[in-house]
Amino acid sequence: MKTIRRVAAALGLAGTAATAASADPLAYFPPMVIPPLHECPDLVWRGAPLGSVDVVSLDRGARTGLRIGAGRDGAARGPEVTPLARERVDELLARTQLFSTSEEGGRVVLAVAHDGGHAGELLAADTALHEAFHLAAQRSFRARETRRGVGEGNTPELRYFRRELWGALRRLTTAGEAAARPAEFAAVAYWWERVRESAGAGLSQMMSLDIREGSAEYASAIGLAISNAGCRGEPGRIVAEATRTLAQRWPTSHAALPIARVDAESYAIGAMAFVLLRQRDGQEDWEEKVQVHGEHPLDILLLNVLPSEQPWDHGLLERMRAETEASNQRYREQRSAIAAEFLRHGVRLLVFGPDWRGSFTPKDGFIHFSDAAGSTVQVALRASARFDPRRGTADAVRLEDANFAWNMETPCGRGMAVALADGEVPAEKDGRVTIPGPRVTLSVDKALVTVQESAGRTLHCVR
Repeated sequence: MKTIRRVAAALGLAGTAATAASADPLAYFPPMVIPPLHECPDLVWRGAPLGSVDVVSLDRGARTGLRIGAGRDGAARGPEVTPLARERVDELLARTQLFSTSEEGGRVVLAVAHDGGHAGELLAADTALHEAFHLAAQRSFRARETRRGVGEGNTPELRYFRRELWGALRRLTTAGEAAARPAEFAAVAYWWERVRESAGAGLSQMMSLDIREGSAEYASAIGLAISNAGCRGEPGRIVAEATRTLAQRWPTSHAALPIARVDAESYAIGAMAFVLLRQRDGQEDWEEKVQVHGEHPLDILLLNVLPSEQPWDHGLLERMRAETEASNQRYREQRSAIAAEFLRHGVRLLVFGPDWRGSFTPKDGFIHFSDAAGSTVQVALRASARFDPRRGTADAVRLEDANFAWNMETPCGRGMAVALADGEVPAEKDGRVTIPGPRVTLSVDKALVTVQESAGRTLHCVR
């Protein structure tokens, strides 16, 4: 309530939750993000500088926005809550689909767009907490390569064991007190052992994605629970509410998840493992083990737990065999087409970044594969995107229904890349380099360096 009164006062509203919510459509968002980001971030993750990211709520319908950031006097007086001018709102909405990032005055700004109302702002707060954790807390995580989407090494056994692990974790998460459920722990240990044995060369990347997305998903659930209970709320209540949130978000329909959404396994498995560690919070150094040493939460959770043989669901296994075979065939076809698009002789690539910020939404998910040099190429399929290097310039790259790679190794350095079609030719006029669109739109005042590779590719590099 103290947080809500302060936010309401900053907006010139009455000092109750109900009045604030009815008087301003943005008044629900600040009380959901201020406690976990600014008042007690250590309750989300010990030592995480979550308040170093400014968050912006953007209401698409009302074309209004609200920015929450660290005040001039730091934590002593709490964060500043600032309504945005309409011009700034329109600027942010133009480049924000679900969320986008930019930099202003040396601070990272995370903008989240929604359709208004209680449900819209709740979704925006959840997204803000998840993405702020990526941007702030994970900067100090042990660096590991993560790969998104379907790739090589996708076996029916691995998919089946991951689905069984998901189900066992959910049963354990919702089964009551940890000390009273040794059988559920033994079941999780059994399926986790099977996963580790069957993952092969992809084990490290799989575990890394579990940590990256699972910890952010856990942080958003814990953050929302802290907002409801307050920073001084009873710890058991906070963990119980976060557990319920995750159980609703990742239900028992895990078996029906399409293989094309394989990344969802990491969100669910990682988040449930982290909330189980929080339930057993006698292990006070588990955050450091993950953050500094890169240990998987299940390896920490299951230390000294003996696995117990579990019955196999042969119907689910056979379904995984059929679906994985079909998925792998689609992957081979996609990989062949995408590899030709980015690697073939005569292709022209636009390369930019890697420090450009923005947002993107892939319509057909992600795939990854290795190029001839053994470097991983990760591609978002049929994406809508906008990226720009910094605020205060008109520089931007916009993509519509285009495949683009990120963190791609090129002679221009590591960056993002999109293959240009025949009519998409960079032109220079009045000191600006442009591509008119509509699929790829470019407008920059930066130097455009063209590199001709011996392999036959032409790279247009924005620097």
